[in-house]
Amino acid sequence: VERATGLTAQRLRLLARENLRTVGYLDQRFGAAAAVDEREAAEYYRTHPDEFTVGGQLQPFEDVVATAQARAAVRRRQAAIETWVRGLRMRADVAINAPGPRR
Repeated sequence: VERATGLTAQRLRLLARENLRTVGYLDQRFGAAAAVDEREAAEYYRTHPDEFTVGGQLQPFEDVVATAQARAAVRRRQAAIETWVRGLRMRADVAINAPGPRR
């Protein structure tokens, strides 16, 4: 593991645990807010036809409604998370200290 990634197995486990904790929190906080109805899925379908085109043929909405809903939900969730993070950053007072000169 260390040779391939530069990380020890222990460090890789810790990173995986942190990532899973973060994903769990985001799912809990933004999961329900991301649900979209058929109208929103149809709007996503209309504005992203390339995602529903196979062999140069746009697939009928009825055949891809579940995919359109899932992709629209991902977009909505991403937008909600970005808005939330932007708000956190606006309220935060962050100072990044540059390292001093090396001796």
